[in-house]
Amino acid sequence: MKVRNRRIEMLSLAALTVVCWWMLAGNLHAEELGVTVPDGFKVELYADDDLAHDVYSMTVDAEGRVVVSGQGYVRILIDADGDGKAESFKQFADGPASGAQGMFWLGNDLFCSGDDGLIRFADQNHDDRADGPPQTFLKIKTGSEHNAHAIRRGPDGWWYVIAGNTAEVNAGYANLPTSPIKAPEQGTILRLKPDLTGGEVIAHGFRNAYDFDFGILGDIFSFDSDDERDVSLPWYRPARVFQVTTGSHMGWISKGWKRPDYYLDMPPVIGAFGRASPTGVVCYRHEQFPDEYIGALFIEDWTFGRVWVMPMQREGATWKSEPKEFMTAVGDHGFAPTDIDVGKDGSLYVSIGGRGTRGGVYRVTHADRMEQAKTAGTAAIPSSAVEQVGYCLKHPLPLSSWGRRRWIPTARQLGVEPFLKAANDLQLSVPERVRAIEILTELHQGIPEAAVAELLRDPHPEVRSRVLWSMMRIGPRGWNQEILQNLIGDPDPMVRCNLYEFLAQYPELCADPQIGEMLVRGLDDESKEVGRACVRVVSQTPDPVLKSVGEQVRKSSWRAALMFAYAQYERQQLTLPGINAYAIEMGRRILDGKHPPELQLDAVRLIQLGLGDMGLYGNLPLATRGYTSRFDLTGFERELDPLRVTISKLYPTGHLELDEELARTGAILGLINPEFLEKVLATITDESNPTADIHALMVASRLPVSRNNKARIAIAKGLVNIEIKIRKLKMQQDTNWSDRITEMYNLLVEQDPELVAEISNQPGFGLPGHMLILGKNPSDQLPNVIKKFAKTAEEDPEYPWNNDVVFLFGAIESPENRKVLREQYENFSVRSAAVISLSYRPQAEDRPKFIEGLESSQIEVLTACIGALEKLPATRESAEVAALIKAARRLGKDKAEFPLRDRVVKLLER
Repeated sequence: MKVRNRRIEMLSLAALTVVCWWMLAGNLHAEELGVTVPDGFKVELYADDDLAHDVYSMTVDAEGRVVVSGQGYVRILIDADGDGKAESFKQFADGPASGAQGMFWLGNDLFCSGDDGLIRFADQNHDDRADGPPQTFLKIKTGSEHNAHAIRRGPDGWWYVIAGNTAEVNAGYANLPTSPIKAPEQGTILRLKPDLTGGEVIAHGFRNAYDFDFGILGDIFSFDSDDERDVSLPWYRPARVFQVTTGSHMGWISKGWKRPDYYLDMPPVIGAFGRASPTGVVCYRHEQFPDEYIGALFIEDWTFGRVWVMPMQREGATWKSEPKEFMTAVGDHGFAPTDIDVGKDGSLYVSIGGRGTRGGVYRVTHADRMEQAKTAGTAAIPSSAVEQVGYCLKHPLPLSSWGRRRWIPTARQLGVEPFLKAANDLQLSVPERVRAIEILTELHQGIPEAAVAELLRDPHPEVRSRVLWSMMRIGPRGWNQEILQNLIGDPDPMVRCNLYEFLAQYPELCADPQIGEMLVRGLDDESKEVGRACVRVVSQTPDPVLKSVGEQVRKSSWRAALMFAYAQYERQQLTLPGINAYAIEMGRRILDGKHPPELQLDAVRLIQLGLGDMGLYGNLPLATRGYTSRFDLTGFERELDPLRVTISKLYPTGHLELDEELARTGAILGLINPEFLEKVLATITDESNPTADIHALMVASRLPVSRNNKARIAIAKGLVNIEIKIRKLKMQQDTNWSDRITEMYNLLVEQDPELVAEISNQPGFGLPGHMLILGKNPSDQLPNVIKKFAKTAEEDPEYPWNNDVVFLFGAIESPENRKVLREQYENFSVRSAAVISLSYRPQAEDRPKFIEGLESSQIEVLTACIGALEKLPATRESAEVAALIKAARRLGKDKAEFPLRDRVVKLLER
């Protein structure tokens, strides 16, 4: 016995050693590849650039093979010996010319986005080569980074397509009467019929989400981009993972305005990631990875070379997650992930490429359950009907091309009854029963009418919820008022949310005015997701029902009253977008009462919607888009006076988000209230965040209030301190920063021209960023301004000189300024600006600088130096002559250089 135990111990130790070696080797190998993965995982290069060049998108085909696409190709990668590395490829198609930015296989045919739109490459002879040119089944803009992207087939069998904000999806794409959105804005998710004869728009307001996927309960999740060029500005929003609810708007309105997470009309935000360029999204539905990864989302960031994992936990009608970095770049290796998918054995595949970078595919595996996952992915179809049902219900990757090819033929053959029985079987797991409902929905026209009522009484909310989803997709068979009565009071918010989404799909079921009381319960729901879904129902009900709801709301809560007003607003937008007095008045009444900040915040958002919402209006600068209505409010001055009084009286409350929106609403109204302006400016302190300061200053720029000296100094100090704080906090700025700050400054000067002179009097004035707030300075003030810049630069040994500051010193001739320019000539980063500035009034002492400038590749520098030498006396110094000859020889390659060459020749002839 002791010998046997000893052998077991030795075998266990050996096994442990092998596993530890595998893990260690995996991590070391990962670092060699330029990426790291968590302990227990192993990453390998499945295909390098020679097989998968500059990959735009990737998928797994119906045979379980990895397929990649880039510009002008679609390739099937071949791992002939099964060692986890591709050795070759089959060229399936020599297109799309644009590269496919989304792919899905239906049997042997490939559906993808590219060239003329959504296209289909057929392969009827099964030779892994497209039979010919593709068929275009939906015209849509493709090829650009903000056009049409991913395509998937949903659990209902319909096609789902995501498109960015330049794809120009309009009302013509919502050609089915059931489309939740009739007039889409910006990026969208389309839902197309299985036979591609019609479509709906189910969500909009994306900026540039590349991909999406379905969670384990059928929810859609997508990863949308940030507005990176607005970073550190108040309207900047990070890259966000959304739970894409039906009819929702993701918040991207236009450049200069993107809605924050906390708005009443925003869908659930599951995660925020700062700056990122979202690409691939996939839900892990296999068995190889540890349990905590099953059902998790994997999302990719192209810019910073990251793959995140988001374990999902249901929280009411939505989900929550604590994202973790799963795969990141290390060392000097490039890692630009473009797409992600799960293979038939449960391995995770990550493609890289984009914008001409190195392409390839990585494969990530986990040792513990590799064999189990392989078995699940290659198991033969059982012989008995009972086992065949289990095979269909438990099949990994059920929505993938590969998974569908395996389970769909069997599920079709089995028919309705086995899956109906499985849906009702309390002995099965909830995921299996949910899959049974999905299979009935996709393949067998849904749940039989006689079975609906019983399933809607199931003890598991996931089952009840999925039944409602099935009825939403197929039709209201078996529906009656008793079912409605029971579900209205369902204890689970996910079920209640799906109930109202179902009713919104079939508003004719709400034609009886007696339903009014039930709808009020939905409006009053503690879950915002349920309330928003109910708003979609109420906004579509007939007038008698709407009247009944309104009467019942008076007997209910302020929350119900607010949501009813929101529904009234949505109802009006369907026919006559514009100002909604009812929403404004209801929001104002809530603000006038004693209510929790959360309700008041929703009330402010309701008021903003009633005022026409923020966005594009006239020719106003982009910076104002989050501070002005989309409509002209001048015709409503008297009607809006009570609201002005309420906003002025309530602000500030001490609640950060509420105060931010109250101030914004004051800007939209253009409050003429000096006390309100003073309170807004009081938020700008030495410790306040510069982003919040910009918000306060933007609000001030929209208030037509005469400035007293105190307000003027506060605004000037606030403007000057933005740059000081940004530098101190090392906050990022991008390309829109200069334009937006300049626009804000100009708006403030329009309100108070005397602000110009006050700015240069503020402590700390004279940093490069202050060049943005120098406009409109009279020329006689420039010498004083330059002195302030010189003093600031002299006191700061780390002063960040830039070209704009150098040109400022060159604007006025003085010995002090010329001294600074000569010093900065030695600063290579601003040498060009320095020599151009010295050339305005050239002096003999600077002649060597102009001669050296003749070698510059910048046409502006070359022009300035030639001009300076022309103004100086002629000389026959050999160094200058040689430099001129050399310049003459290399000039004349294009039209812009011909005149310069002639001027150089004339200098030689002097």
